[in-house]
Parts: sequence; C-alpha cells; structure tokens
Amino acid sequence: MTTPTELRVITESHGHDLKYVQTVIQTFEAARPDVKVVLVRAEDSYGVLEQFHQDGADLLHIREGAYSTQMRKGVVRDLLPYLKNDPAMVIDDFYQGALSHPMWEGQLAALPVVDAAVPLIFYNKKRFAEAGVPFPENGWTDAQFLDAAIRLTRLEEHPEDSRYGLYIYPDVEFLEPFLMRRGGRHLSEDGSVSKGYTDSEITHSTYRWIVDLYQKHRVAPLPGVRFENVFRSNRCAMIYDFSRHIGGVAHDPELSETYGIASCTKRRGYLYDVFDRIRYSCHVQAA
Repeated sequence: MTTPTELRVITESHGHDLKYVQTVIQTFEAARPDVKVVLVRAEDSYGVLEQFHQDGADLLHIREGAYSTQMRKGVVRDLLPYLKNDPAMVIDDFYQGALSHPMWEGQLAALPVVDAAVPLIFYNKKRFAEAGVPFPENGWTDAQFLDAAIRLTRLEEHPEDSRYGLYIYPDVEFLEPFLMRRGGRHLSEDGSVSKGYTDSEITHSTYRWIVDLYQKHRVAPLPGVRFENVFRSNRCAMIYDFSRHIGGVAHDPELSETYGIASCTKRRGYLYDVFDRIRYSCHVQAA
C-alpha cells in the first residue's frame, strides 16, 4: 500500500473558524486519499510564522498582509498559474476585491478563504423595539444612523448604569470604512503618499463626525471603556464590528435571538484569512 503524501498546514484558527478548516481538510482528504493533511495549530500570526521557520510547512493559514515582501523574498509562490489551471476553481468565483488585495506586480501571493471581512452593524432587536426605533435597513443614511443612536442612548449618573446607542472600537481598522464610504482615504492607491489624503478636508470632516459621536452626541462609551463581552453586556444597542463575528452570533442561541445585522458601508471590505502556498513546499501540486 502506498504511503500517503503528507501536507503540513499551520493555522491560527480557533473556534468556528477551526471547525471550518477541519471540514475543508476532511473534504479534501476524501477526494484525495493519496494525501494526508497534518494540521498544526498556532495562537496567532506570529506563532504561525515562528513554527514555519522552525519546522517548515506546505501551507500557511494566516491573517497576513505583507505580500510584496514575501513575494520579493521568494517565500511564497505565485498562485495565479495554479488557479487558472485548476479545474475545480474559477477566478470569477472570488470577490475581485478580496482577490486583488494579495496581488503584487501581477502575481497572486495568497488565496482568500473564510470571508472578506466587512464592517457591519449588529443591532439589539429588543432595545430597538423598546425605544420605538425602526430596525435599520441596508442602505440607511448617516442621518438615520445617528438619529437611532441618539434615541437608543440613556445616560445615567453612574457610567456603569448608562446604556449606549453605539459601540465602536477606536482603531483605524474600524474607523477607516467611514472615511472610504465618503470617498476619502488615508493614503494614495499605491500607499506611498499621505499628504493630500490624511490631511484632506474629507478626512478632517469624517473624523470630526466620529469624534462628535463620543463628545457631542455621547452615543458611544468613551475610548478606554471596555466590556468583557460587548455582545452579552446588553449595554450597547448597536455594535459596529466586522463580519467575522457573524458565525459566533449565528451559532449562539442567545445571541442569534438578540441581534439582527445591517450594513453600514458600501465601500470595500478587508481581507480576513488567506492561504499562502510556501515556495519551498515539497508537494506543490497537492498544496
């Protein structure tokens, strides 16, 4: 009996994402009994790369963005020829925004998997109903968004007793979609120029609008206020976060009953997970 070829895969997935990866592996092994996938877990992206440098791998499942560096150093292969020649995969099946993100000088450094994470509003249906505020609908305006947040906010003498209309984490990854939705950006398309972008009027007005959410309208807890689990706290009627939380909400009976989901941006999303094919894999075709 022929010994199966072993493919070593290092992933930082956990929870539902890990189950997804395991399901994909099972499906692949059923179709390719000549290949055995050895799945190795790491805690984060750094751990994935550390294990790769120590023991090597055929595939990395990682949240990563330094594609040009990896391509220049020859760490990963160009996947475009493999994608074009694979009878089971079609380029048009991918969201083009997600596929273009890991491209560098016409070469494809990685394949997007799991999802392209886009910003969303998770809204507490009970809080909306109690306040008599209509559920948000896709395509709602900034004015409707702000009006709902104001009507859903109840400030108390003791901050821990306050109920807010909105929770938004003060990080550029969360704030930039508001700017992009208005047609602005922090950097030029090639990422080399900030002047005229970061200091533009549209950037200034967008961040003034965001600051007003905290200071003027007081619809969101101030930066630095943390919740052990904002989804279970019931203190924020709307939670602005990314689509990567959909699985956790959908698979939890309590949370799936509590929250609805609406879009909050019409602009591009953010690549979530990717599979890198390592240049030094001994089993390139199988990988």
